[in-house]
Amino acid sequence: MTFTTMLTAFGLIFVTTASAQNLECPEIKVQDFLKHEFVKNAPDSDAALKTSLQYRILNYGHFPDGPYHEVNPVPVGKYIREVTFLGLPAKINRKIVGPLSCVEKAIQADCQLTPYDPENLSSLRTVNSYRGGELSNHLFGIAIDLDPALNPCCGCVKPWSDNPVCRIPNQTAWDRTIIPACYIKAFERFGFYWLGRDPDLQDTMHFEFLGRPPMEKDNKDAAACPDDMVLVKRENSSFCVDRFEAPNRQGEKPFVARTALEGEAYCKTQDKELCSDIEWEQACKGLRQTPFPYGPSYKEGVCNDDKVWRSPSWPLVARYNPANPDSNPAARDHINYLNQSEASGKRLGCVSDEGVFDLTGNVAEWVRNTRKIPSNADGVVNGHNIKGCYWSKCYQNNRPSCAFTNPNHASGFRSYETGFRCCRKAAF
Repeated sequence: MTFTTMLTAFGLIFVTTASAQNLECPEIKVQDFLKHEFVKNAPDSDAALKTSLQYRILNYGHFPDGPYHEVNPVPVGKYIREVTFLGLPAKINRKIVGPLSCVEKAIQADCQLTPYDPENLSSLRTVNSYRGGELSNHLFGIAIDLDPALNPCCGCVKPWSDNPVCRIPNQTAWDRTIIPACYIKAFERFGFYWLGRDPDLQDTMHFEFLGRPPMEKDNKDAAACPDDMVLVKRENSSFCVDRFEAPNRQGEKPFVARTALEGEAYCKTQDKELCSDIEWEQACKGLRQTPFPYGPSYKEGVCNDDKVWRSPSWPLVARYNPANPDSNPAARDHINYLNQSEASGKRLGCVSDEGVFDLTGNVAEWVRNTRKIPSNADGVVNGHNIKGCYWSKCYQNNRPSCAFTNPNHASGFRSYETGFRCCRKAAF
């Protein structure tokens, strides 16, 4: 590895290499739900905005006069670091120091044929430049503008929208920008979104980090859980919980028609374990300890709990084999008919303070019965309970709350609406 540049700022070392393609610089995907255009065009834009704000505050800090202090008690200012980028000083959130360093490495390695030396950078700001309740990513220290006086933002507030080139017809953001395409590509490889792609803003100078921030080596909380899990930290316990219902992949439907025993076995393959009833409720109630994951009051349809119930054939359900669904086509087709679950994370308002999705509604979730709650039917203490209810509310039409528990089924019972999620101990 050839080292060409070493930049030190406040104890942070930026190492520039001949190539950004190494283990220190894995490529990072942008998360669509954080995009301005996604929030604006979401079916429930208020819920989408809430999710976006809570995620950014959780990861990057809160503002004294801003919302959701309970999500992260640490103010943004505590995360800000002074660095050097492309030879110019910048103030950024410490969470994106690594990705921004990787952008610089890629530019120096791959953009020699289209050199560009910006005269000015705009990074951290203390005044919000967004409208409609949104917060600019500059406030979080996760946005960088290259030569904002020279690059137009035709859909932004003044003075940027007053740029004369904005009055030239039939031009795209690519036509207007003076930033080389190679630079834009370097930013986008490492989790930054070029706002020139936004159809409304067309902000040609602006790059904002919308990827998942890498774990910080000096941050025990950040390193306590795998990337696909969320740390739930309480006074008497700390643990990691899957962000989504198994298989824990955003945009995919969760497992259905699983027994608790199948859930236990699957979690073991992931080096995790089925969540306990206590862990599940702590994750659901969030930092504010609300009775519903999204707040103090029940709201039908915020989570996937507003579907019309379909009557099952229990003999067909019992014959369903999730390991080999095609072994009984009739059972498979019946489960598919009954299944009204939605892709994990689809309902953006159905999220806890800490970013755990679909805890109520969607699929009911098996948990370990550590409280030893007996069955209402025969008094037997089964090894597992069912929490969260499903797409048609709860048993006897009860509201899907964090507290609702169904203790009435043995661990080997198969029901069409049941799935699970996994937990594990936090690695402190």
